[in-house]
Amino acid sequence: MREAAVRLQWSASAVVFAAEDEDLLRRVMGPSAAALAGMRAAVQSRGVVRLLGALLALGNVAQRGSRAVGERGLAVKAFDVTGAAEAAMSCGFDGRTRAVDLLRATSTPAPAAGGAAVPSAPDANQTAAPLMAAGEALALAGVLESGAAADMDSVRGALRRLQEGSGLLAKAVRAAGGGPVPEKLASAAARAASAAAEAESAVSATEAAAARCSAFFGVPGADASPILRGLAGLLRCWAEQPAPTS
Repeated sequence: MREAAVRLQWSASAVVFAAEDEDLLRRVMGPSAAALAGMRAAVQSRGVVRLLGALLALGNVAQRGSRAVGERGLAVKAFDVTGAAEAAMSCGFDGRTRAVDLLRATSTPAPAAGGAAVPSAPDANQTAAPLMAAGEALALAGVLESGAAADMDSVRGALRRLQEGSGLLAKAVRAAGGGPVPEKLASAAARAASAAAEAESAVSATEAAAARCSAFFGVPGADASPILRGLAGLLRCWAEQPAPTS
């Protein structure tokens, strides 16, 4: 599970950071490209935690995540909302602004000199959904990587949204490219979708193992995960012991 979470984390971040070509970024994201490039520069100077924070703030996931913590006890240890808001504000984003609204506001066609409308950026839902999905997936990847307890329905929903968002991103790139799909961004989207599918399988395997553990020890399902992690740790320690030399 932890290995799948790490792959998911890097693949989700690749969706946002693969477009190093600013011209490509501008064609895919429209006028929001400058804002996204500013966000990228700001978070790169502050480290990976700030990257996660900025993505979460941009996608409005921080608010939903904080509600989930209160409602379902989801242990989100991979980010702090203060850092998310700080990173977002440093890039000119209000933490309460949804990515879709931001992109709609910046994608309105402006009249050209001759009176004709300038073509707008790709549909806001196509470009916002991957960012929102990637931000949410990064948060959940951090949760899974830390071994914290998580609501598996929430995890599955986020993984599905990442897969759907990656597909939308590939469509947006195709529409903006006017030719072959740019390799970097398309492959990043494909890797994210693949990693999400792998992580979803890992979630199912973990749930099945927790259910067996719950039945064996006669404890509620919520209490099985810590036992399972403890047993896994013991097995790992046992496996790493040097073989007897007698």
